[in-house]
Amino acid sequence: MAGSCLLPSSPKSITVPQLLENFRRAWFEFRVLRAKRNQEASLPRRIGLAVSGGADSMALAYLCRQWEKDQLCHGHDIAVTAFVVDHKAREESAQEAAMVSRWLTELGIKTQILELLWPQGAQTPSQVSAFETHARRLRFQALGRACRDHRIEALLMGHHRDDNVETTLWRLSSGARGAGLAGIPPVARIPECHGIYGVSESGSAVVLQPRQDVSSTGWCSTPEQTSRATDDSHKTTTPHPKIYMSTGGILICRPLLSFPKANLLATCHENQVPYVSDPTNFDATLTARNAIRSLLSSNRLPRALQPPSILSLVRNSQVLLQETTDLSNQLLQQCKILDINLTTCTLILKFPHPLSTPTSTSSSTNPQSHSTARHHKTHQIQTLTLRRITELISPFPENHFPLRSFEHFTSRVFPAPSTRNPITTISTRQTFTLGGVMFQPLDRNPTQLTQGDSTIADGYQSHHHNNENDSDNNHNQNYNYNGHGNIWLLSRQPFIRNRLPTLHFDVHVHVPKQHPTLATSPSQSEIQTQCPSTDPKYTPWRLWDERYWFRFSVILGSTDSLQDYPGYENIIDTISGMEKIPLVVRGFQKSDLAFIRQIANERPRYRSRHGNMSRRANKDPELDLLTQRLSREAPGQTRFTLPLVSITEGFRDLDRDLPLALPTMNMWLPGMHDFLRTLGPWRIQWEWMYKMVDTEPLKLMGGLEAP
Repeated sequence: MAGSCLLPSSPKSITVPQLLENFRRAWFEFRVLRAKRNQEASLPRRIGLAVSGGADSMALAYLCRQWEKDQLCHGHDIAVTAFVVDHKAREESAQEAAMVSRWLTELGIKTQILELLWPQGAQTPSQVSAFETHARRLRFQALGRACRDHRIEALLMGHHRDDNVETTLWRLSSGARGAGLAGIPPVARIPECHGIYGVSESGSAVVLQPRQDVSSTGWCSTPEQTSRATDDSHKTTTPHPKIYMSTGGILICRPLLSFPKANLLATCHENQVPYVSDPTNFDATLTARNAIRSLLSSNRLPRALQPPSILSLVRNSQVLLQETTDLSNQLLQQCKILDINLTTCTLILKFPHPLSTPTSTSSSTNPQSHSTARHHKTHQIQTLTLRRITELISPFPENHFPLRSFEHFTSRVFPAPSTRNPITTISTRQTFTLGGVMFQPLDRNPTQLTQGDSTIADGYQSHHHNNENDSDNNHNQNYNYNGHGNIWLLSRQPFIRNRLPTLHFDVHVHVPKQHPTLATSPSQSEIQTQCPSTDPKYTPWRLWDERYWFRFSVILGSTDSLQDYPGYENIIDTISGMEKIPLVVRGFQKSDLAFIRQIANERPRYRSRHGNMSRRANKDPELDLLTQRLSREAPGQTRFTLPLVSITEGFRDLDRDLPLALPTMNMWLPGMHDFLRTLGPWRIQWEWMYKMVDTEPLKLMGGLEAP
């Protein structure tokens, strides 16, 4: 029911200019300052609102509607859409959602009710174990998809200053520190939606521009590569292939964080905006959050835990976090990317000299206290930096692992200075795994390395000797490869046995409208024969192993290829009745390599009803090319973390799944391209993008061109 309690006269309602001032500040700080862009930015033109019906979200909805009307009067195109979630948790939830929707419609706001879809077979949603956790996930996913479908970039929520205080107190009581005490962020990426294309860190792409002076097996040294592949791509080369990185997604913005709850209530009352009040929010015995709210409202907390002190803690934590990030950036500048290959998800990095780690300044007059504080601060900087580097390669979402999980590993890559010999401190490196990334030292004697490692080491040495003007050349004289340099190969950690990440795609064969087999006359057929399809129908984008986005298409071949296919005259009937092509993206395995070597050197064992796979005599040049590229770009066990495309066992009588290609390397496996033609008159195409990462570390470490 609508709230009607009397309020003190002191709180003032929020005005539209106040809302816009906070919205602009939060939006620009996140989008402009964080991206280091100097261009003039504007607020998004399509706004989404998450409205529960409470005073907070209804006040926000009213203010946004007033802004929308003002903009329309001045000829500006602003569209506000409100989303009301029906949790389906109670019988009356649908009625409540309809009531809130009616209020919003009366305000003149376009509104959509989002009904949560609970798993089939589950009991009453409210009785599901961990209901709040599941409801939160489903709620954000529904909101995210709705924003994507409406082409909305920003979803506004009604969190206020009291929420910020309660959240920080809760985190403080739970033992949080650092970023956990920096309060609710005004702008953040939508949570609980990882892997949903167009919602979480996806929806568009940018081209990563590598520095030309960086050795890059993925960008510069292999002209065969490209991030878009077709079945005849092994015949086409590009000297500088483009690497696409996913970007985009929905952002949550909280423009009312600087206002107390009382101001939001005043906004509703002064403008006769209805809202609902949930009595369970005030039951101090129900949740810990309610208990904190009760203590705050009754003013029973000590001064150090009262709102002014907590807000001061939030501000100080934000300043400290920014200072740590700035010092982390300085440390990243002392790291040097020697080789980067996102097609194989590998990175060769030279970490800094033990004596060069930046530290913050301190005004302490106590030498011992100053030394301890400096050591602690240095450790914080190293920990944050190590996580930022790891997340470039990691098969986990950003901030998946807490900072404390990185604390015990900083000394391995950022060694403390040795009073005797700093080189000794980095000459005893051991391989370790952290945050889903394997760190392998490249400071051993080259004779002890595998062939693949030697190839990378040789590439590093060549690059190093051709760059004598490095800013840290005074350290390089003693810290090169043969001198036990602080150099590491970073790659995705090996897959856990029987837990290979797998994606299944059922792809329909696409017959282009202009295809010659659909021609109405011989002359039209002749004209279209040499025109390849330019309109492939791709599957939706999907995220594999938290690293690569993939999509596929299967296209009917050209007339020339169809004429070699049995039953050419009945090709349309064949295609119309054909089952979907079952493709799988999984990890490349040793058994795949053994299988490829077998079919390249022995009589083929896999036949289809349409033909046989030809056997090559003597050495197979495709196998040689595969071996060379794996040795150069994916040495040792690294190659067995690559994505592989295969056709599912059972398709066209196959008695095993058939490995086809390494898609990110744009490479068909030996013999598979030709054998695929015997299975059907179609071509398989794919596109891929690397996951969205923070490009600032790549730029600071010299791997990308700065804008």
